[in-house]
Amino acid sequence: MSLLTQKTRKNIPQNVFEILQRSDRSTTDIERLLEYFKTIEDLANYTAELSKRSLSQLAANFYIEEYEAGQEVFQKGAKSDKLYIVLRGHLSMIDRSSDGTEKLIATLPKGKMIGERGLIRDQPRQLSAVAKDYVVLLALNGDKFKSLMMNNISAELNEKVSFFNTYIPDFKIYSNSIREKIAYAFEFIEVHKKDIVVEEGSFSEALYYIVEGECVLSKGVPPKKRNIMTVGRGCSIADECVLLGKRAEFTASVWTDTVKFYKAKRADLLPLIPEEIMFKLVGLSRAKFISRNNVNERATAQTKTRLGKSTNNFPLASQRAQKLITQTLNRNSSTHIIASPSNESPKNCKYKLTLEKLRDITIERFYKFNANSGSLSDKTRGQTRGHARISSRSSL
Repeated sequence: MSLLTQKTRKNIPQNVFEILQRSDRSTTDIERLLEYFKTIEDLANYTAELSKRSLSQLAANFYIEEYEAGQEVFQKGAKSDKLYIVLRGHLSMIDRSSDGTEKLIATLPKGKMIGERGLIRDQPRQLSAVAKDYVVLLALNGDKFKSLMMNNISAELNEKVSFFNTYIPDFKIYSNSIREKIAYAFEFIEVHKKDIVVEEGSFSEALYYIVEGECVLSKGVPPKKRNIMTVGRGCSIADECVLLGKRAEFTASVWTDTVKFYKAKRADLLPLIPEEIMFKLVGLSRAKFISRNNVNERATAQTKTRLGKSTNNFPLASQRAQKLITQTLNRNSSTHIIASPSNESPKNCKYKLTLEKLRDITIERFYKFNANSGSLSDKTRGQTRGHARISSRSSL
């Protein structure tokens, strides 16, 4: 038994290692591999929508490659011909310039996938990969990857392109190639209730678009935490970080049971966006940045005695909305709904929905801005009396 094999067996289940060494694999072997692949996060997420048949074909074609510390896996500029997943050890991703200098970009641990973008786009390797320590990689030839994955990838890209056609200004006027490149920069992720997506005061390197569900934007920390507003489908989070270079002004956390996002890293996304789209996105981000802060300032200035009831979870952007919420609370004696959102009797649900509809009657200057330029989600909500309506699920 080789030294590499001895090392490998310490970190990979013995039956999995033996199966990956064989080219002929039985149905039982395939089932064992598929169970093991579920423990590899990147691979599990990437193949979540594949049929059982496609998954079995992938399992039948994966094999392993082993590298000692310092060995090069591939060079920058080389053809993208394989998909890799780290099973053991760490892979250093290095940017080598023409003058010979090297810059470490990232260190990839167990479970990370490398190379799928280059394969899909037929682009050369953007970085060099070198084994930091003893590394075992799960490998798949590019031709096999494309034949098994392209149909699924094409469907996902079409969904993303359709989404951004709706929620990014003028996105649909660009060529399919440009739109697909931008869409592919976004990965699909799911986050669960109460999880924090972006924390106030932090600097996010990623931009998020809500595909399904709602997030709540809040200021401060308990016991002084205040919920400012909820945002839903088509709304962006952390755009002030990615587009304006500012730190996050609000904490964004998951409000519904789950929220599904399209997420893109700043470094991957910005080089792909045409100048005209970037200009509009920056303008919208500035408007939202100002408007959300105005909402927060008004909420901070208001007192419980002014409203007669506690509305900490529903700070409003206008005096009209404050008055309507006060009337609703006083008429229905539903203060407990705010304090206990889990109370879901039909009557309470009705009052809760009423409050949510009233909550975001928002700033007239933002109405005007969006009527003129369009926002990431407002144009799809129709026009009322000459200006865009912004609901509780607007992109504000």
